[in-house]
Amino acid sequence: MKEKKKMDPMKKIKLIYSGELVFFSLLFAVLGILMLLQVITPAEWVRKAFNFITIVGGLWMIIKFIWILASPIKRAKSSLFDAILMLPLGIGLIGFDIYCFVIWGTSGFPEVRIHCLGAGIAFIYIAIIYMAQGIYHYFHPIPGLFDEEDKKEGVIEAEFVENNEEGEAAPIEGEVVTPEKEEDKE
Repeated sequence: MKEKKKMDPMKKIKLIYSGELVFFSLLFAVLGILMLLQVITPAEWVRKAFNFITIVGGLWMIIKFIWILASPIKRAKSSLFDAILMLPLGIGLIGFDIYCFVIWGTSGFPEVRIHCLGAGIAFIYIAIIYMAQGIYHYFHPIPGLFDEEDKKEGVIEAEFVENNEEGEAAPIEGEVVTPEKEEDKE
């Protein structure tokens, strides 16, 4: 019988992360389309809450982009690609929220169609971003995705024999072999 070839742990991590991004991309695409078609029409309190939450989120996206550019420590752990893609969304959400707040202050809260249009476009843009990130990060993973031990060693041991030449048990599959663990054997 053929033995199943086990998947490399790094590849497994990349597949899970990219799969999550693609799943959320599809979720946001469906939600955005339903908002644009006004199948989903939120109540007024939901629209107000959306505006307050997204103005904070838009500001956070801009601050995070500046933080990644200014801090080498943050840049090493984050993806500049992700921050660049999210920046237009943050700016657009702030503009949309300010527009809604101005209308809210002058003639009442904006109509449902305006909110559905703005939120639907934002959700579809998020879907496009997540799809692009899912594909990109499969080939270029985020440094913060892996453990510190993985980065120090630079490799995760993938294939092992049951016993080495001296009859000692070899490390389990996927275990990171560090110098401390090798010293413990001796």
